[in-house]
Amino acid sequence: MKTLWEKEVLMVKGKFKFPPVKEGHSYRILFGGVSHVGVGNGPTVYINGKSVAHGRARIRRGQGGRPRGALLSPAMAKELSGQEVELAAISHLNMHHRTRKMHGFLTVWMEEMKNPPVNDE
Repeated sequence: MKTLWEKEVLMVKGKFKFPPVKEGHSYRILFGGVSHVGVGNGPTVYINGKSVAHGRARIRRGQGGRPRGALLSPAMAKELSGQEVELAAISHLNMHHRTRKMHGFLTVWMEEMKNPPVNDE
């Protein structure tokens, strides 16, 4: 990664109420705006000081347009259910590989997803 200086980062931190966990649902943390080629690595996300998601590798050609983030384990979702949690995220600015311009933004959100029915048919 090329940056202007070693400690060039974007950070966000806040307290949020985690929704009560619903039966038959999954929960995931997503990184906004980092599903396109040339935008660099995604952020590292922490919930209550525990690392839960990493944007470890940049998006290569042919890999764009897919959501990036991490699925929370059912045990972790249950542990956080209805609690106030502290969410923090850290990301580095990126130099675009073609334009050579520095850019960066940081958006993180949580999604609640209803699991589809699974049967043997």
